[in-house]
Amino acid sequence: YTWEAATTACLDGWHLPTEEEFETLFTAVGGQSIAGQKLKFATGWTAYSGITNEDAFAFSALPAGYRYGNGGYNDEGYRAYFWSSTEGPRDDAYDMGLLYSYGSAYLGDSNKNYGLSVRCVKD
Repeated sequence: YTWEAATTACLDGWHLPTEEEFETLFTAVGGQSIAGQKLKFATGWTAYSGITNEDAFAFSALPAGYRYGNGGYNDEGYRAYFWSSTEGPRDDAYDMGLLYSYGSAYLGDSNKNYGLSVRCVKD
C-alpha cells in the first residue's frame, strides 16, 4: 500500500496504528529490543545465526519487503515494514520495521509513495 491507500485500507471499526501505538505494542511484548523476535512469524525469514523468531503474540509478521514508488521491490525475505498513520518529515510517514538479522523492532520513516504492509488496530 502507498501511505495514502493505507490510510483508508482498514475496515469500519479499525484504524491504521499511530507511531505511538507501535511504541505501546513494543512495551506490551517486552520492549523494543526484543519486539522483532516476538512479532516475526517463525518461518519465512532469511536465516540468521542467533535469532529465533517466536511469533509469541500471533502477530505473524512476514518479510514482504517494500515496493519503491517506481514499482520495483526490495528486501523480500529480509524485512517487514508496516505503515503508521503518523506523518513524518518531508513527504514521509512513520513506519514500524523488522529486520531478519535483529531481534529488535524499530520505528523509521518512508516515502509516502513506497508500498508497505498494513496492520489495522481495532477501535
